[in-house]
Amino acid sequence: MLSDLWAAFRGDPLVLRGKVVKKEELQDLNAAVWIFRPLFGYDLVLDVERAVRIDRGGSSSEDRTFLGTGREVPTSRGVHHRAKVDQKVFLVCTSTGRAIATLSDLLDAEAANELTAILDAEPAPDPES
Repeated sequence: MLSDLWAAFRGDPLVLRGKVVKKEELQDLNAAVWIFRPLFGYDLVLDVERAVRIDRGGSSSEDRTFLGTGREVPTSRGVHHRAKVDQKVFLVCTSTGRAIATLSDLLDAEAANELTAILDAEPAPDPES
């Protein structure tokens, strides 16, 4: 968990809004490596509706590379266990897309409310090419 938090601060964190489709654990995928499950063996399969990257200056921008249905999102053990299938989730992720917390985990209620407002707003349309 501490390494995940450190990684989040090294880059621009990502916040995802989506619906949990499926929960996977490494043991479901490969029984031979179950010993490593506590380190990186938890994934959520999400239908990601919004992905917003927060830069160090506090401004936000859409990150369309994380959008889509059936997206596998690696998670910390705590996030994995709290998420329920068919639940709408707001995930705070490292810059690489590993979910380390939910918005309800944030101690700063004002920041959580601000992020919720950003994620609940409709994304800006694609600029015409």
